[in-house]
Amino acid sequence: MAEKNAATNGNVRPPEGFRRAGSVADAPWVWLEVGNTIHGKVLNIFTRPDSRVKNKDGSPGTSKFFQIEALSEMKCRAGTGETAKAVQGTVVNLNYGPKTSELENYIPDVKRGAEVHVWAPVLGKMKVGPGKTNSMWIIDLHVRIVTPASGSSEPDFGGDSAGAGA
Repeated sequence: MAEKNAATNGNVRPPEGFRRAGSVADAPWVWLEVGNTIHGKVLNIFTRPDSRVKNKDGSPGTSKFFQIEALSEMKCRAGTGETAKAVQGTVVNLNYGPKTSELENYIPDVKRGAEVHVWAPVLGKMKVGPGKTNSMWIIDLHVRIVTPASGSSEPDFGGDSAGAGA
């Protein structure tokens, strides 16, 4: 069991310069409650099967989520429904939604080596939709680029055009 959880409990770190290419399978989800603050480094965006989302043909669809490497303690949720437990996580999942979708704009830079930090306190919950029967969490998202992306995603083969064909 320790091996399964090694990526999220902080015991295994890649050497400097490596970037996570896949998601952490057992990462907990951010616990949405007033006062919890999401503070971490954006790792990537992923998709997952989601039965609440329907394709045009009525079949289950997918939803997006971000994975964030925690830079400070934050309350996270392991499990579902009434049996969910509050835990701490090293890598945490954050749902894609109206308040977090802005992070998707930074993903191309993250893939080119940028380090992007988020700080987002959960401020409350508001009723939305027809008849105000649904609710949405109010997350005050702040983003900081700590390290910019590399200048080019194209390979540099050296040389210059002045010497070409000579």
